[in-house]
Amino acid sequence: MSAVYFLCGETDQKLLLEDTPSIKTQKLISIIKEQLIAVKVHYQKDKETKLCSQKTEIFALLIGKDKPTLKKIEESEIYLDDLPQEIANIFIEEQQASVSFQIYP
Repeated sequence: MSAVYFLCGETDQKLLLEDTPSIKTQKLISIIKEQLIAVKVHYQKDKETKLCSQKTEIFALLIGKDKPTLKKIEESEIYLDDLPQEIANIFIEEQQASVSFQIYP
C-alpha cells in the first residue's frame, strides 16, 4: 500500500506506513510505473445526507494485453467529515455535487 501512496504523492503521514520507501517498496514502485497509466478518484455527495461515495478508476497496461485495462473499484460510503479537507471544502464552499481528481500521474 505504501507504494501507491508514494506514487500518488501522498503527504499525510497518518496514511504512510514508512517515512521513505524501503528497498522492497522502491522495487514495487518501479514495477507499477511500468504498467500503471492513470488513477482517477471520483466523489459524489448525497444531496440529503453527509455521505459521499468514492469510486476509484485504475488504468493499466497489463502484461499480455494489447490495450489498456480499466479497473473500477467501488468503496464504501464516506462521511463528508472524513474526507480530505481539500475535497470537503469543494463540497461545502463551492456547493459541488461531485468532484474528480486524477491522482496519478
